[in-house]
Amino acid sequence: MNKQNWRRRLHRVGWWFSPPRCPLCQRVVAPFARCKECLPEQRKLQMPEGKCSLSVEGVENIFCFWQYKDLIRHGILQMKFQKMPWQAENFVLLILSHKGAYTFIRQFDIIVPVPSRKRKLHGRGYDVPRLLAQAISMAVGIPVAPKGTLVKIKDTPRQVGLDGEQRRKNLQDAFSVENATPLLEKRVLIVDDVVTTGTTAKEVAKALHKAGVDHVGLWVLAQAEP
Repeated sequence: MNKQNWRRRLHRVGWWFSPPRCPLCQRVVAPFARCKECLPEQRKLQMPEGKCSLSVEGVENIFCFWQYKDLIRHGILQMKFQKMPWQAENFVLLILSHKGAYTFIRQFDIIVPVPSRKRKLHGRGYDVPRLLAQAISMAVGIPVAPKGTLVKIKDTPRQVGLDGEQRRKNLQDAFSVENATPLLEKRVLIVDDVVTTGTTAKEVAKALHKAGVDHVGLWVLAQAEP
């Protein structure tokens, strides 16, 4: 058994001592199970079969689980801005309670999280897309690309509050693959928390294709209204 499988097994043993929680209400739940109390709200905001209404240039297929509204939006904002990094695993385990989410991820060979801005990392202390990617890796067994594989070479302002054209200009050529070796001849899955216009995913996919990657997919928690 390889090292990654041992880590996964040990991680799952840890659930006995620190069980997963519903990322929306914080009630203890079984791994890969949905919280019954939050189920009606989850179903109301769930995207049919995880299908995103966007098409993103350079991205062949997209999995998006919820609309970025109400209880889902609140839970994601808690994870990002209220020092709750463990919510990343809770969200991933909840989404993987659906067979379609697991099947989608298993199409890919390696996971590349969207790099965060340096100022965001210093202020928050953790990288949400990388935490999501690591949680997916632990649950499904697909490796995460090493840090520094994909980097953000422009420390751009936040995208929040920008319109589509401003977003495109803000992120144009903002990403670069610094080490293509782990990605060559691999089907690459980009992981992020929320997609709005798809600009970030488009620019990441452009950098990946430039480095020689043929197949790129995208996995996000939720889709926000532009």
